[in-house]
Amino acid sequence: MKSDSDNIKIFISPINNKPTLILGFIEPVPLVLIIINIVFFLIRLQFLSVPFERDEGKYCFLGQLILDGKIPYKSFYEMKPPGLFFAYAFITLLGGNSLEGVHLIFIFINLITNLLLFQIGKKLMDSVSGIIISTSYSILSLGPHISGFTVQAEQLVAFFVVCGVYYLFCALENNKTSNYFLWGLSLGCSSLIKQTGIFFIFLSILYIFFYNYIGKKEKRKITIKNITSFFIGAFSLILLTILYLIYNDSLKEFIYWNFTFSSQYISTITLEQGILNLTLFFKRIINNYKLFWFMSAVGIFLSFMKSVRYTEYKKIFLLLFLIISFLSIIPGLRFYGHYWIVLIPSLSLLIGFSFYALKKILNSEKNASHYPTGLYIFFIFMVVLNFYNLKDFYFNPDKVRLMRTVYGMNPFIESKQVADFIKPMITKKEPVVVFGSEPEIYFYTQTRSPSVHSDIASLLTGFPKHRQFQMEFIKEVELSKPRLMILFNNPFSLAVLPGTDTTVFSWFKNYSEKYYNLTGLVQLFPNKPTVYSWGENATQNGLISDNFIVLYERRDEAINEQP
Repeated sequence: MKSDSDNIKIFISPINNKPTLILGFIEPVPLVLIIINIVFFLIRLQFLSVPFERDEGKYCFLGQLILDGKIPYKSFYEMKPPGLFFAYAFITLLGGNSLEGVHLIFIFINLITNLLLFQIGKKLMDSVSGIIISTSYSILSLGPHISGFTVQAEQLVAFFVVCGVYYLFCALENNKTSNYFLWGLSLGCSSLIKQTGIFFIFLSILYIFFYNYIGKKEKRKITIKNITSFFIGAFSLILLTILYLIYNDSLKEFIYWNFTFSSQYISTITLEQGILNLTLFFKRIINNYKLFWFMSAVGIFLSFMKSVRYTEYKKIFLLLFLIISFLSIIPGLRFYGHYWIVLIPSLSLLIGFSFYALKKILNSEKNASHYPTGLYIFFIFMVVLNFYNLKDFYFNPDKVRLMRTVYGMNPFIESKQVADFIKPMITKKEPVVVFGSEPEIYFYTQTRSPSVHSDIASLLTGFPKHRQFQMEFIKEVELSKPRLMILFNNPFSLAVLPGTDTTVFSWFKNYSEKYYNLTGLVQLFPNKPTVYSWGENATQNGLISDNFIVLYERRDEAINEQP
């Protein structure tokens, strides 16, 4: 019978046995893993110029506002925690305020996440399992229907959660107080990116309980001192954020947008609709990835088998991690594809565990010397089959077709074209009105919204304050007299909820007719290319689509005219 180390030598080879520096810690990285990450790095490079959708575009724009010195919930409104804005501010700064630059930074974030998952897999199982885990994450996290080619906030949540898990097992391994602190700090960061990140702090609290009170008595306990270090790490940044908000007199607005408004938002979907959403998005997500999901299910099954000799507290972690990760995507019952990114690390760990456990079972049999090799061949088959089924996506992506497949008739491709057209017409930070939920326009053009409501979705909710928001928007736009206004007559961009006051629509119609000329018309069609008309060609007489974008330019004689 071959040992685990023999199997590893067959499958991997280090580079000169020299360690590689990653995030301040030094660990050897196998050559196979380096090759896999290079392959996915090159694949992801093909998506550098894919236009943003509205969420990622909005976060990048709000990051720009932070770099301008603006105050969250005072200079702009958004129902996400402030850590998100500062994270995207840093990313947009590193990315040079460009679409391609931001994509590139996220490629490196995913690369680091992959390498961390390898290290976690090696700590929990062995190096081969670590490679399987990292490879599974590389494949699953790039899935088109989880928007893996984009720059979603969930990728940041996944990154910080994986950092937290890495430091958790470092802490259990060496009992260093600093690792307990970094474990908590990482998860604190995840909760400042999205509210659902708090689920992973609850995961840690549950795991501390299970670790200390379940399993072998001789196992080292997590001491009160180390638990305190974890909590200091988890809540120190949260406390500093609260102090920052108090100092800037925006704590009240923060509470409204992050709790009151967001609770109203998540209550708009019924349980019946939520189940339909879950079914719809799950079917899309697992398509072409069924074997990976199946092996994660095998991992769950094997974790309950007593015949699989594996440390109890590690099994508990794998199951708790999966449960908490799934719970984190439930609030709101929308189950959008990119929400599932947060689930991928736990699935990848279970895939790695399934192969690790099967290897242990097979190695216990007589004449089992070739069984583990067969398992690895099966995993290679899974990877090759996935590459074959998605060969066009991986090696020759059609970006227009990709965006239509994933996002339907959302005007994300067209928003980039409109931004490219108007960018030479305006100066940086000049006020432009985007009448629709497409704030990515501001990022592309580096212009600014004249209103704190840069995304008008909050004006169309039917929530108690939405009419007040409409009045604020109207007043701020009229005072700024923007040279350009862009109307998105699109059912997704103007997602009007029941009970919405229509004042803002009648105002926009009257205001645009009185002070503006039509200077651009973009018409979207389900089964044929988008039609762009600029300047004199932009006439509404030729309007034949119900899904369109209109560009308005203020008339010269109306520049100084009062509304």
